[in-house]
Amino acid sequence: MTGAIETEIAFSTATQESLDGLLAVLYAQESFEYAAGSLEGQNGGTGWATAWTLTFGSSAIVNATGLSDPSTLLPVSGGTAEMSTSSIFTQNRDLTTTLGTDGTTAWFSFLVKPDGVSFGGISLEIGDGTTNDKVTVGTNDNDFLITKNASTFGAARIDNVLVDAQTYFLAVQIDFAAGVDTVTRYVDPTPGLSNPDSVLTTQLATADFGTFTQVGMIGGFSGNNSNIDEIRVGDEFTDVAPNGVSNQPPTLDLDANNSSGATGSDFNANFNDGGGSIAVVDVDAIADRHGHGPSERSQRNPDRRHFGNEYWVQFFGRSADPVGF
Repeated sequence: MTGAIETEIAFSTATQESLDGLLAVLYAQESFEYAAGSLEGQNGGTGWATAWTLTFGSSAIVNATGLSDPSTLLPVSGGTAEMSTSSIFTQNRDLTTTLGTDGTTAWFSFLVKPDGVSFGGISLEIGDGTTNDKVTVGTNDNDFLITKNASTFGAARIDNVLVDAQTYFLAVQIDFAAGVDTVTRYVDPTPGLSNPDSVLTTQLATADFGTFTQVGMIGGFSGNNSNIDEIRVGDEFTDVAPNGVSNQPPTLDLDANNSSGATGSDFNANFNDGGGSIAVVDVDAIADRHGHGPSERSQRNPDRRHFGNEYWVQFFGRSADPVGF
């Protein structure tokens, strides 16, 4: 059945935040989608130039059961990296993207499940640490820590808040500048927002990364079976904290019987970045005997206008077939 459909969709502020992040960049992701066993030499994920390489201690192992963030909004897949060492281990790989240029910002995120062993912990290790500094962001004992060059002296910490075997979602913002760079860690931010909404945050402003490509893991102490999962690297918070909830199409009803109760412009669709396209179609569109529908206009290109805190998207067409965007 043919006809013309004209409608407008008003997006909420949260939707606007998702749309604003559509042009952001995800540099790399690691979901540990490997068979159970040693992590050494594994080369999956996206955005990586090298495989996982052990530099000290015993390799982490791949646990087939992955982690989920507390909100359950973060998209997850695969397994997780679990410590399997009686002392300290470090294991890393290189990105295909070089980070650290002054005046830029990089974002990292990961899931961590601490074991709770006294003085034990596991952290994401960021930076090459050859001629410049590297930083570790993670857990130690009952605390969240950011350390420079693996030293607890001068560490930025949130003390006595960890719950044994509870999974946390950590986001890390690094603002690179001439001289000292600033590292900010956010605990359990809500995925899908344009900026983190964490109550627990802490900051370290003593490290100078230079430029680097290396990202890894460090942890230790006997009996420590802590886990890390879902490592993401990007240039916006929205890259590393996407919302995995699928988008649902609105109900559009533009004809006279008004079966849906909508008025033709009084309906909304929530859009989540990464949640797929939204199909727009009148569920019971009609056409007269000449093939004319509710509107004579046949402009086919979407027209997006920005009004305050809402996006309005107009669709014009001559078919009742869904239009994806």
